[in-house]
Amino acid sequence: MTTVRHLSTSECWHLLENETLGRLALIGDQDVPDVFPVNFLAHGGAVYIRTAHDSKLVRIAAHPVAGFEVDGADGDELWSVVVRGSIGRLTDQVEIERAGVTKLVSSNPRYKPFVLKLVAQTVTGRRFTRSDAPPTPETRSLPATGAHPAPTPHRDVPFKIPSLPPRVSDT
Repeated sequence: MTTVRHLSTSECWHLLENETLGRLALIGDQDVPDVFPVNFLAHGGAVYIRTAHDSKLVRIAAHPVAGFEVDGADGDELWSVVVRGSIGRLTDQVEIERAGVTKLVSSNPRYKPFVLKLVAQTVTGRRFTRSDAPPTPETRSLPATGAHPAPTPHRDVPFKIPSLPPRVSDT
């Protein structure tokens, strides 16, 4: 039996602040979504991404909205966090320094002089636990066949929470 627990907004941000790789979904050509794996930094209710002069900048100029997803595992639990909101190029050097984006290490060696800022309008997350234990009030049982839960009637609105300092590469 799989149980699903919806995460609080603060739990979602805690998970985001401890990860560095996610997927950025943008509206692409002919209104078809594009998904980009990106290194990121979560800080102060926003997601920061460094990028080169590439298609992400073009797509954001045409459609300044985005989805962002990160997932992971903690022991026997899997989790997923989704952020949706407005996105744009950030040019405020004081904010870039304060958020720690200049220290963000990219997996791609390409020069990335631009910073994108995704301002969260909704943040949702779930934990999935495979267990024989009965579900708690916070969880819902799902058949092992992978059936999907009913959609939730609302989304948590993010609020400003303390952020962890950015990860810095030792190299």
